[in-house]
Amino acid sequence: MNSQRLAPHETLELHELLASTTTAYTTCNVLLPRVADHELGGILIQQRQSCEKHMVDLQNALTRSAFN
Repeated sequence: MNSQRLAPHETLELHELLASTTTAYTTCNVLLPRVADHELGGILIQQRQSCEKHMVDLQNALTRSAFN
């Protein structure tokens, strides 16, 4: 097996992380329109951007899955 590929358990863990990050991203999107405080809104926007980056990173890592 190629050392660059992920083991099956690593792939499963990445899927779990991706699901959790997607949930956090969705939560930010749901809460953002309801937030009146500008500072809190800014934090949610930063969190949403962070989630977007992490989702892309996790998806890229999953392309090295043993199942691809």
